Amino acid sequence: MKRAFPQTIISMFLLASTVCSIGCGGGSNDSDEGAIRIGALLDLSGPGRDLGNLSKGAIEQAIDEAAGRGKSISLRVVDTGSDPARAAEGLQLLVDAGITTVIGPQTSSEARQILPIANASGALIVSTGSTASALSIAHDSLYRLVPTDVVESSAVYELMRARGDTSFVTVGREDTGNQGLVSSLRTYATAGGYATQPGISYPTTQIDSFQGVSAQVANAISLGSRKGRVGVFVAGFDEVANLLAAIGEESGTANVSFYGGDGSAQVDSIVSNSAAASFAYQADGFPSALTTIPSDSLGEAQRVTDAIGGTEPNAFALGAYDAVGILEKAYELVGPATWTLMDRFSRAAEGYQGITGTILLDASGDRISAPYAFWGVCPGVDGEGYRWVRIGNWVPTSASSQRGVSSFSGCP
Repeated sequence: MKRAFPQTIISMFLLASTVCSIGCGGGSNDSDEGAIRIGALLDLSGPGRDLGNLSKGAIEQAIDEAAGRGKSISLRVVDTGSDPARAAEGLQLLVDAGITTVIGPQTSSEARQILPIANASGALIVSTGSTASALSIAHDSLYRLVPTDVVESSAVYELMRARGDTSFVTVGREDTGNQGLVSSLRTYATAGGYATQPGISYPTTQIDSFQGVSAQVANAISLGSRKGRVGVFVAGFDEVANLLAAIGEESGTANVSFYGGDGSAQVDSIVSNSAAASFAYQADGFPSALTTIPSDSLGEAQRVTDAIGGTEPNAFALGAYDAVGILEKAYELVGPATWTLMDRFSRAAEGYQGITGTILLDASGDRISAPYAFWGVCPGVDGEGYRWVRIGNWVPTSASSQRGVSSFSGCP
């Protein structure tokens, strides 16, 4: 197959070193005759490695359970490092190997980069981490088992509004997913008649030295405070730890509420950075939104989480577990010869009762809604250090609603 991009010897070596099937560990092999062949684009070594490795474990667990039902599913994983270029190279590698059913990638920037290759090859892409509403496109190859930024921002907005915030400041990493969160939140705030300060952003290459950005935040807070209580929403990844530490050094940021998106929720870098954690705790815990598991699925979710070596169930990772179940069902469907794999997946996913709850897809193939938890930075056990604790919730009015009710309890 003709490649859609140039590929250097160095990048070929890099990808070859980061691609492995379950067979490398003694399980099923992606060349098993008759097996359903699945690829995965996951971050196993970059800023999203915590989620990537959990997702890999969840996929493997689902495949093991399918084997117990007599279903043979093989897996080949590419480590993308959350790098869009590596994700594109990885997808081409999988497609060239004849694997056109892929779980991942984790970020919207990666999803945007691989989409032309997926569309051209007819590959089915099932992401459990991409949330950018800009990628909500009907009849393309991308399906997402997580709601878009429109839903997550609705949850954050409802919490900010319920807590009395009347002036909004947004700070976002300049990537597709995080800018989507910022844009959606600003849309809600503006429509609600609330004051919004000019947005602040920083490049994807910036991982430290946030003094300049923190000064901008302090200035925006000062301007916003003239119009009421200020709420600051920060959308980023691991680097948010360094940003919070820098903001904490600025005068004028005390007694202001800060909120985070899914990219920084529960990340170790924040609670392990004493300056960042201390500031986050003082800023009402820095409640950060993350899709969560419905209460009636918690037992099953914890079972799988324990099996893959996790602690708290992670809805993004467990979405990958559900993806395997839907794919298993899709391959069993019998229908007209005109049905594509996308048709089968759409039918198998609609109303699927998974660990992450009831799955309903919209016309673009994106999950319509899901509940969210707000995780906050709170003192550790016996006051030692800091830890992530669930300090709030957002529950949609139904599985098909993008509006719901937020609640906030704060640190225990």
